[in-house]
Amino acid sequence: IIKNRKKELYILIYERKTADIIESYYHISIIQLIMMVEIILQKLLLKNDGFLLHSSVSRFKNSSMIFLGKEGAGKSTISQLIASKYPTLADDRSYIRKRFNKYHFYRPLYSGKAQNVNQNTKNHSIIGVYFLKKSTNCKIVELKDKNIIFDKVLKQIVTNPELIDMQIKALYEFIKTNKFYLFYFNK
Repeated sequence: IIKNRKKELYILIYERKTADIIESYYHISIIQLIMMVEIILQKLLLKNDGFLLHSSVSRFKNSSMIFLGKEGAGKSTISQLIASKYPTLADDRSYIRKRFNKYHFYRPLYSGKAQNVNQNTKNHSIIGVYFLKKSTNCKIVELKDKNIIFDKVLKQIVTNPELIDMQIKALYEFIKTNKFYLFYFNK
C-alpha cells in the first residue's frame, strides 16, 4: 500500500491501530518484520529500564565491551580486529537493560553487518563503553564528565522520536552506573 502525502510516497509496512495494536500485511520482508518487532521491543525496554543502541559489542570474559561512534567511526572495524581474542556479540545494534541494579547487554534479533557474530543469547554485564575516535595514536582515556557522556550516548540511541523523552531516565542511570572511555585508534 502506497500513501501519497505532500508529493512524497510512503510504503505502509504497518499501521498503529491503538497504543498496543499494530496491524501489518502478509507480504512484508524479514527486515520489515524486524523493524516492527524493534518498535515493540523499544516500548518493552522503556518499561524495563532499557534502550536500543547503535553499537558494536565484543565479549570480554563473561562481560561485554560496547563500542559507540557515529557512522564510519570504526565500530565494526574494531570488533573485527579484536574478534580472535574477544568474540563479536553484536554489530550495529544492541539492547541494553537494567537487571539486578546493573545494566546488561542483550544480543539483537539480527547480527547487523558482521557475519562472524556469536549467536549466544546470554546477557552480559557491561565492563566499559568506548567512544571511538580516529587518530594517528592509539590510546584510551577515561571520560568522567557526565554531560559529555550523555551527549555522546544520546546520539547513539536508536528510537522513535516520540519515545526519546521517556528513555532519558534510563540513559542517566546507565551513565551513572558504567565506565566510559574515549578510544583513540588508527583505523
